[in-house]
Amino acid sequence: SLKNKLLARLSASPLTAPIRKEFIDEDPSYEVVMNFLRDREEIIELKGGILFTDRDFKNIIVKVTEFLQIKKEAKAADIKSHLNTSRKYIIPILERLDYMGVTIRDGDFRKLKN
Repeated sequence: SLKNKLLARLSASPLTAPIRKEFIDEDPSYEVVMNFLRDREEIIELKGGILFTDRDFKNIIVKVTEFLQIKKEAKAADIKSHLNTSRKYIIPILERLDYMGVTIRDGDFRKLKN
C-alpha cells in the first residue's frame, strides 16, 4: 500500500527523507495518504513539507534533549552536526521543538526549557 511505502521510506532515512512535494510529484495519490496519516498523528509535518513518522520524531526529540542536557546550549549548526542532517531539516525541527516548549531560542543558541 502507499501508506506502508510512505512510512517505510520516511523511516529508512528520517533526516534525509523526501519532502511532501517530492512524494506528490512521484504519485499524486500520496497527498491523501499524507493528510490522513498527519490527521491521525502517525506522521508529523514540519515547515517546508518535511515529514517524519511519529516514532522517528520522538527519537529526534530524545537526541536533541540528551545533547542539550550535556551541552547546556548549542547553535543550530552544532545540533545539525550531532544529528548528521542538513540545515533544510534542522531549522524546522528546532522551530517545532521551540513551539512544543522542549527548547527555547536565545539569540543563536537553543537550550532546554526547564
